[in-house]
Amino acid sequence: ITEVREKDKEYYWEERLHQSHLTNNDLIEKMREIGITEQDEVYPDMAEPARIEELRRAGFNMIDSDKEVKASIDFIKSKKLYITKKSTNLIKEMRSYSWKTKDGKLLDEPVRENDHLIAGGRYAQYTSGKSTGHGLEWL
Repeated sequence: ITEVREKDKEYYWEERLHQSHLTNNDLIEKMREIGITEQDEVYPDMAEPARIEELRRAGFNMIDSDKEVKASIDFIKSKKLYITKKSTNLIKEMRSYSWKTKDGKLLDEPVRENDHLIAGGRYAQYTSGKSTGHGLEWL
């Protein structure tokens, strides 16, 4: 889970939860533990509709994410982005983020590997930013 905040057209990302193999009940409990409320907007990976529905039924404000990779990366690159120091796994993902190559030439397509926290931040920043551009988002 990546928290995304916007202030004065600058974005601030903070890693809130980095854990795999959680059941839906585990995830709901963890989300509540870290302070996510019904008022917070949550931008999930749309690949798991049953999980999203269960989170909605648990009271979370699930917003359909726009997963457009190229457009969202371009949007994020056009903004000032800060990552909190305590976001160690997110920082590792950012440092290892890379682009595909072909015949020695850099392609305009990222390597989609070890980017879960980045994807979460991308969903929130791009989806909310292109519509409202402000607020508190959780992924």
